[in-house]
Order: sequence, then structure tokens, then C-alpha cells
Amino acid sequence: MKELIIFSIFALIGIIGVFLFYDPLYSALFLIIITAVAFFGENIVSGMGYYTYRRVWPFYQNIPFFIVPFWIAFITLSNIGSAFVVMSLGLDPRTNGILTTAFLTGGACFILDLLFIEPYLCRKKGYWMWKMKKSILTKINHRNNLTAPIGNYIVWFLFPFLSSCIFLLSQI
Repeated sequence: MKELIIFSIFALIGIIGVFLFYDPLYSALFLIIITAVAFFGENIVSGMGYYTYRRVWPFYQNIPFFIVPFWIAFITLSNIGSAFVVMSLGLDPRTNGILTTAFLTGGACFILDLLFIEPYLCRKKGYWMWKMKKSILTKINHRNNLTAPIGNYIVWFLFPFLSSCIFLLSQI
């Protein structure tokens, strides 16, 4: 339960940061996109049986309540951090630095998932368990000591990258 509180605090910081850094109307749109995709995507994917969550959290359908604040926290904070990096390069994350900002946001979320989320929350804490079918990808996972299927890491790059692109392009 401690992690739910921590993720909620980080989500709140990310939400405030997005509203302070960007236009409030587009910030609300960004949060709606993240919330909708996180909610429906998690409900569909976990419902298909690729992974199961341990029932230590309050749930709605197949989704523990920490998932939406979790996605909001990681994507918004990665986006804001990426925007600062882009500005330090002399670009504007809302105009000529859109793709760089979105790429860095996706990359930051990918790295967070690879180095923290899956190893700590899945493998060590056991909050969810992956059900990997035997395939060539399973061999790649075991050889590289990956906790989750490779597709999971791709999603952790693509979803933040695409949501940041949509968000930043909507402000032009």
C-alpha cells in the first residue's frame, strides 16, 4: 500500500508540473489520454492473461488502483524532465523540439521499466506475474535476465512517445 501512496504523490507532482509547464487545456487532454489508455489498455491486456496482479491493492475489474497514477507519474515526470533537457539544447519542446522531447520521454519510461519497475515491483515485490509462453522471445528474456516479455518494454517506449507526440503537436 506504501507504493500506492508514493505513486499517487508522484502523479500529483507530475500533474501539477504539466499544468505549470504547458497550456492547461492541453495538459488536461494529456492526462485524459494517459488515463484512458492506461485504464483500457491494462484492462484488455491483463484480461487476456499475459500477466496477473497480486490482490494486495484495491481493484476495479482487472486493474489495481495504483496503475493509473503509476502511468501518469512516469509519463508526466519523464515528459517534463525531457522538456528541460531539450530546452538545455536550445530547442523548444513545443515547437522545434517535439520529436526530441517525445523520444526522450519514451526512452526515459523504457529505461525506468527495464531498470526499476519490472526488476523491483514485479520480480522483487511480486505485485504482478508475467505468464510467458515458450518461444524464441522467452529464450531472449532468460538469456538477458529480463523480467517481462520484450513487447512490454516496447510498449513502455511507444505509449509515452506517442502520447507525448500527440500532446506536444496539439499545442502548435
